[in-house]
Amino acid sequence: MQSCYFNIDFKIHSSAKVYDAMKRMTAHQIGCLAVTDNTGEICGIISERDYLCKVALLGKNSREIPVSSICTSGASNLITADDTDDIESCLQKVLSRDIR
Repeated sequence: MQSCYFNIDFKIHSSAKVYDAMKRMTAHQIGCLAVTDNTGEICGIISERDYLCKVALLGKNSREIPVSSICTSGASNLITADDTDDIESCLQKVLSRDIR
């Protein structure tokens, strides 16, 4: 049996509108998407928390704001893992940056 998550595109382009990112997250019941640049490389992450703190609570229009303006971006702000990382090293990465 294969997980339903294999059919989801977890990426969104940085120029896409925040509304489109939120619509996709809601449709798939996920809390974040990887943000990609023009080369297709991951350059950030957008989460429900980004939307809540940077759009909804400030009364901004999500249909006008690009994902790039509210996502967490930059190599120093992103933590990545790959399929060779074991669970303990992934957990250490998260804990060392105080990520919830």
